[in-house]
Amino acid sequence: MIVEDYFTEIKAKLITSSIIDKIEIVKERALSDQGYFRARLNLTNGDFLEVVEFFKVQGDQCITETYRYQWIDGTRTQLRKRWDNVDHPPFF
Repeated sequence: MIVEDYFTEIKAKLITSSIIDKIEIVKERALSDQGYFRARLNLTNGDFLEVVEFFKVQGDQCITETYRYQWIDGTRTQLRKRWDNVDHPPFF
């Protein structure tokens, strides 16, 4: 799978989702062996979701290296949930 095909697959899933009202593609970067995708989504319940993914091509697949998904209320002041795979320092 090449990077452009992966982008097409992601966008198709976003467009056909029944919970997404508006899609704004912030950045899309494609190289032959890796890619970066960032989008802001307005959800049908009024909430906001930002998705960011960096991936690499391995064989015929795109494998996610890092990701961040941030779900915020409609006013964008209250974090509802955040998912990421970034290493966080331990709290003391």
